Amino acid sequence: MERLMQKLLDPVMSWSGPRRRWLRCSIAGLMAWPLAGDACCDGDERPSRWPYEWDAGQFRIHADRDVVARAEVGHELEQLSTDVTQVLQLTIPRSTMHVILLSNESEYRRYMQHYFPGLPERRALFVQQRGKSMLFAHQHPELAIDLRHESVHALLNEQAHAVPLWLDEGLAEYFEVPAGDRWRGHSHLASITELANDDAWPDLASLESLTDVASMNTERYRDAWAWVHFLLHRHQETRQFLVNHLQALRSGAAVPPLSRTVAMHLPQWRELFTAHFRSLAG
Repeated sequence: MERLMQKLLDPVMSWSGPRRRWLRCSIAGLMAWPLAGDACCDGDERPSRWPYEWDAGQFRIHADRDVVARAEVGHELEQLSTDVTQVLQLTIPRSTMHVILLSNESEYRRYMQHYFPGLPERRALFVQQRGKSMLFAHQHPELAIDLRHESVHALLNEQAHAVPLWLDEGLAEYFEVPAGDRWRGHSHLASITELANDDAWPDLASLESLTDVASMNTERYRDAWAWVHFLLHRHQETRQFLVNHLQALRSGAAVPPLSRTVAMHLPQWRELFTAHFRSLAG
């Protein structure tokens, strides 16, 4: 078994986010870790050492055991990429993103503890190192949610200019559910509707001040999701606020906080926010 595990672990030595969140690390810290991809993921000219590998659009999946739902996994990743680019009107670089998929939780934990002992324990993690994107996960009933959530982080942060924490997580929360559930099927909806019924709303400026993922508790993930949902779905004007803001951020341009733009162009946002989520409860 030890020899088999070493074979499975070998690829991560030669390369370059409960389930979530993706790891925001300093370059200095990343440089000290084992590289994850030069031997198995940098080109087709080198022989692979993972037992099972296949492509899904720009995602390259590496697995220790065959995946019964291989087509489903591939479809989730390809569809997610399409959804993100279309909804947010983004051009996503077509560089390869690597998905390391372990067969079960125990193998996954052993893998991560062996090569990334300093990382927090999460059901799935996205790590970006030396320009390479790696998503680590294991097979379980909610794997599709994990893949969608972590893949959003990979797609949004493929460029050098990082997306603010609240927006990164809010978009990942939004896209983690199937497309048919994004309007009114997320588990956050009931809680945020209670706030709306009490004429309360999450403060966007407060969310924008967060820079440490450790500060993101359940309520802040909910609030980040709620702002993304409101901006995308309230009407075309609010959607354009978000799309323009995200595009400016990714271009590296100096951009004012989104809360300032909303307050300037949508002074009645509190009433609209409350009405938006009250309407979803009906």
